[in-house]
Amino acid sequence: MKKKYRFTFGSNKKEIIDFLEEKQIEIDTGELISACEIYSDRKNVEEIINFLETYNIRFWPATSQCIYTEQELDEAEWLKVKGTWYSGYPQPERDSEFINITYDSSNYCDKCYKGLVQKDSFRMKKKPNFGARNFMMLNWVHDELFVSDRVEAIFKKNDVKGVDFYKVLSKSQKEMENTKQLYIENYIEPGFMSESVEKELICPKCGFMKYLTKLGFIYYNKDVFNDVNADIVKSHDKFGELTCCSIIIVSQRLRKIILDNNIGRGLVFEPLQLV
Repeated sequence: MKKKYRFTFGSNKKEIIDFLEEKQIEIDTGELISACEIYSDRKNVEEIINFLETYNIRFWPATSQCIYTEQELDEAEWLKVKGTWYSGYPQPERDSEFINITYDSSNYCDKCYKGLVQKDSFRMKKKPNFGARNFMMLNWVHDELFVSDRVEAIFKKNDVKGVDFYKVLSKSQKEMENTKQLYIENYIEPGFMSESVEKELICPKCGFMKYLTKLGFIYYNKDVFNDVNADIVKSHDKFGELTCCSIIIVSQRLRKIILDNNIGRGLVFEPLQLV
């Protein structure tokens, strides 16, 4: 595994730009904001990171990532999966009206966003243009996947356990073609390990605790997977500073089904470390 750190800084910061150019680091220069990406296996990476920190510039975990070897991915029993293609917003998006339409919000906390339970179909403004992709996510909803009919057919053919396929509606309440919600039926028990915790976030209103994760392997208690009879589950533990989302976790079997059928474009897998 190696890490790819992404840094952003003002385009007027000449001393930073001069330093990075001297180190032969490519800079994505914008009118106001510039960015660069630095890999953890690069020579003098600590020197570069320390220099940027003197200007109070630190990598942003949300846009940095880990790049795993094929061996690390192949040897994992369970893997986190997330979509890389976000398209549109849940409807109706004005004043977040979708919350009360799509979810039972009777136990919802508007401070930390916990407590929503889905009660109805998601609504989208327009049908996704999947093209060569088969998985997508909606902005604001980071623990739900939406899929093409091809995914539904392949999952059913291979008897993928733990999922259902829910219809998705247009704003006018019509069922969308070639678009389904990949509804995940099961949650695993809490098992997120302290080795992966970057920060604990305790809600000042309701006291609920969620997490920010470190950049790197996600460590999980292996015992919570002992009785799992599904190929895809969600974490009971919740994550995010501006959201309150589960992690989507898939079995190695499901990962191989996705790869063997060439439907994995738009997905990223990250191996879990079970301890």
